[in-house]
Amino acid sequence: MSLVGIVGEYNPFHRGHEYLISSAKAMSSADLLVSVMSGDFTQRGTPAVFDKWKRAEAAVKGGINLVLELPQVYAVSHAGDFASAGVKILNDIGCDYIAFGSESGDEELLSEISGLVTEVEGPRRDIIDILMEDGVSFPEAREAAVRTLNPEIDLTPLFSSNDILGIEYLKAMKKMDSYMVPLVVRRMGDSHFVSATKAREELRKNPEEKVRLDKIEDAYFNLVRTLILEKTVEQLEEIPSAGEGLGNKLKQEVRYSKSLDDLIGRVKSKRYTYTRISRLLAQMVLGITRGRGPIGAGGLYIRPLAFDEKGAMLLRNIHDGDCEIPMLESPARIEEDPDLEYSVGVTVRASDVYNIIQGTDMYRNSDYVRKPVYLTRESLI
Repeated sequence: MSLVGIVGEYNPFHRGHEYLISSAKAMSSADLLVSVMSGDFTQRGTPAVFDKWKRAEAAVKGGINLVLELPQVYAVSHAGDFASAGVKILNDIGCDYIAFGSESGDEELLSEISGLVTEVEGPRRDIIDILMEDGVSFPEAREAAVRTLNPEIDLTPLFSSNDILGIEYLKAMKKMDSYMVPLVVRRMGDSHFVSATKAREELRKNPEEKVRLDKIEDAYFNLVRTLILEKTVEQLEEIPSAGEGLGNKLKQEVRYSKSLDDLIGRVKSKRYTYTRISRLLAQMVLGITRGRGPIGAGGLYIRPLAFDEKGAMLLRNIHDGDCEIPMLESPARIEEDPDLEYSVGVTVRASDVYNIIQGTDMYRNSDYVRKPVYLTRESLI
């Protein structure tokens, strides 16, 4: 039985995801597809357009057999930790392949870049640090550092969202000596399949969805600015994505800001990108602090969100196998593991916060109450 793994967010699920799934099946002739999916807050630091249960259900309807949760503490981390956690889970449950979308579609180039990036982020980190001391952003400093090692290489993938994650997946696979085979699926342009950004824009064209999403954004912004006012500069500086005055800058700008986008725009700079500030705010809301964020593979767990008949069979195999990552039966029942307790606590908080800002019942939609979505293929016909 061969198994393909995909790390995704499905925010929302769209035809591009269907294309990735069908391509992965065709390239691998796999029997099963499993996906590790972000929870209620995405890697960009924003609340998802739908909760994790609805997005997981959509993924199963779209062809995935089993959707597992990416612990929230990793889901709102930078690309490296996000990718490493996803790869670790897929590798440990026995995936033979990992499939991901790519703007370049060039596996050889992505692999070469991943090796160079590993070098400048490790033994040659001094190059990046020197450039950042002059106010250069991390992405720009990393590009310049890589060019010192290979001036001729095409580094366009370092500035393309899917390629960036692809590079991080390859880095993580090399680091853990994974046996998974990468399946690089070239991403089709918007003329073929709408992107997640376009899909969210299309969603807003529906008057009811626009009202719902606007309410979520407004409620989230109010929560964000309340917490900024409540916390000291020192406390804000303890957030993983903060540092070097960002806490003070947030305190200075919060009273002038009219929206979340306005706040982030006032705080961001050449060195600190929009996405980093957005992620910082999500980490603040979820109570993630420096030193308690992702540590190695600590805090990882296997938790199903949705599955079909084949996915149920795979879950039983994982449960009966020798996977080192623990199976999370319920957030209320956790082994005595400080990293796991912390990680699950962040995930539960994320769901609670999402229910608050969306205006849905906190109890009925709590992680302590909700159960995985089970769909039969017969019911989908």
